[in-house]
Amino acid sequence: MTTASGSSTPTTPSPTRPARCSSAPGLSENAFFLALDLFWPLSMLGMAAIGVRIAVAGRWRGPARAWPAVAETWALVVFPVSALADAQTASFAGAGHLLAGYTVLGIVLAARPHLTGAR
Repeated sequence: MTTASGSSTPTTPSPTRPARCSSAPGLSENAFFLALDLFWPLSMLGMAAIGVRIAVAGRWRGPARAWPAVAETWALVVFPVSALADAQTASFAGAGHLLAGYTVLGIVLAARPHLTGAR
């Protein structure tokens, strides 16, 4: 395999060189994507704070009030699953939680906008 700089990299991991992401080769070492990986947990914490603020403010009603906080429980679900299960199960748990959380949030907001006080 040849990278953009023209260097050749092995396709199998070795003791001195870790395996690269097969779906996005070369991105695991890109500074921009490393920065995104570092700040992603901070964005999740920010979204969790917004979900709690929505619930506490009380302006939204019903599922629209509670679900933003529920959608942001990713870390509370995935970290224990990662500690107790294999990597594939943890990946499915993380992806499933994000998909379910944000899909339901989108449906609640789209189907019942009056719960948010929208006009």
